[in-house]
Amino acid sequence: MEVGPDAICVKVTRLAAKQAPATPDASNQLRVTGMTKPTAIAGAIAGKAREGALVLSVTAIGPAAVLKATKGLAIARSYVKDDGLDIYAAPRFVDIKLPDHEEGTRTGVNLDLFVERK
Repeated sequence: MEVGPDAICVKVTRLAAKQAPATPDASNQLRVTGMTKPTAIAGAIAGKAREGALVLSVTAIGPAAVLKATKGLAIARSYVKDDGLDIYAAPRFVDIKLPDHEEGTRTGVNLDLFVERK
């Protein structure tokens, strides 16, 4: 398939119930802000994948942070390609409690990342 510069390619797969991984532990949960460099989050994702993590979680609040997280995922996929790994994401909305926020919670986007050996 030939893809132009403005194209988005989405791969949809279904995990069987027995293959669905558990929630990642605290060491595999990453937070992204609007100030995070995409290459920094990409390096963190790729490093965790190379260490053997099968499930990662990336949380972002706000449009800039979500953009940085998405860019980081795309860059991380290129980092681990030569290692025979690929990373897939399942986005979902999450409510995050912030002590300094008036309403107490903010809605963010969580990218559940699944690492797969090719």
